[in-house]
This record gives sequence, C-alpha cells and structure tokens, in this order.
Amino acid sequence: MVIPEERLPPGFAQKIGDVPTNPSPTLPAATAVLMRDGSDGIELLLLKRHRASGFVPGAYVFAGGRVDASDADPQLIAMVTNPPSTPPPEYWMATIRETFEESGVLLAIDRRGQSCHTCVAGQELAEQRELLLTGRA
Repeated sequence: MVIPEERLPPGFAQKIGDVPTNPSPTLPAATAVLMRDGSDGIELLLLKRHRASGFVPGAYVFAGGRVDASDADPQLIAMVTNPPSTPPPEYWMATIRETFEESGVLLAIDRRGQSCHTCVAGQELAEQRELLLTGRA
C-alpha cells in the first residue's frame, strides 16, 4: 500500500530520509487497537495527533505510548484478575492508561464483571481523566 504524499501530515515526507546522527534509544511502549462490529463492518478507533505535536503532527494513530514506572506498581497490578502472562503486566497497564488518557475510553470492568461505563461515567469519568492527565492520579 502506498500513501500519496499529499495525504501525509505537512513536512512528514520531507523528513523520511533524515536519519538522525544520534537516534533516540528505544523505550518500552504499548498500543491499543480498539475494534468493534459496526453496521457496515469492523470499525477502528483512530486518533488524530495535534498539528503542534512534536512527533508526526496531524497523523492518525492508535492510542498508546510509553510504559511508565508507575505502570509496574504492584498495588495497581494486584487489581487485575487473571492478567495475561505476556507481555509483562506493566505493558497492559500502560495500554489501559494511555487509552484512557488519549481517548477517554476506560478499558475496565468492575468486581461483578460489568463494563466500567456503568460504574464510572459522565462527570466523574472526566474528572478522573483530568487527574490522570495532570499527574495527580
């Protein structure tokens, strides 16, 4: 598949060949591809990066980002029932956190197994997201 240059974010194509002298080290990261059945077939959730973003401004992306040290907090991981063994739990926590930060979608269930849109919703959900975005959660 070839993406026409005019469909790329401004300046992106011009930077493709610019290989940095000192590339940044790779960091652990996680991405969520959210899908659902729609009336016309499968639907994917894509987010559009802000034009002022320092990395690929204006691009459409899946939710995700780096794994933070707090994602490995044992108290946080203890809240998860039967976590998958791979990748390590901090990657799952990062995926959940990044998805909530970037899109407002909370990937969680309550103790009864019900979707958390019924246990945390509306204003409370927005307030919890704001606490997370401002580093207070």
